Amino acid sequence: MAISTAARIVLNEQLEQMEGYRQYIYKDIKGHDSIGIGRNLDANGISRAEALYLLNNDIDNAEEELAKNISFYNDLDDVRKIVLINMCFNMGIGDLMQFKAMLTALGAGNYAQAADEMMKSEWSKQVPTRAATLAHMMDTGTY
Repeated sequence: MAISTAARIVLNEQLEQMEGYRQYIYKDIKGHDSIGIGRNLDANGISRAEALYLLNNDIDNAEEELAKNISFYNDLDDVRKIVLINMCFNMGIGDLMQFKAMLTALGAGNYAQAADEMMKSEWSKQVPTRAATLAHMMDTGTY
């Protein structure tokens, strides 16, 4: 039988106090890569459910950054939003904001030009399959 909710709260607080919280990977006292509150990545890794939870948080964060930095973001259709979220997830908001010609074309509703600008970038050479897929989505408005 599992411990009670009250006992779980006490245990969570106790483990956080004893283990500490680390946002980034660190080596524990035995040299294992760990993260968070004593999560031994060498022994436990993360589950698919945990990976999806983190992914959804990252998507939410990317959307927030896009809405803050691109004035017309909220006016875009879902397909073009997906393209920007995917690119932001891949390279970060700072690098995405360097796609000035693409963003100008996108803001003007010139999706073909925006797609062309994506494909002319150094990024498209680094991730050619991803870039081609996203450029097609940008151009056609379809998944």
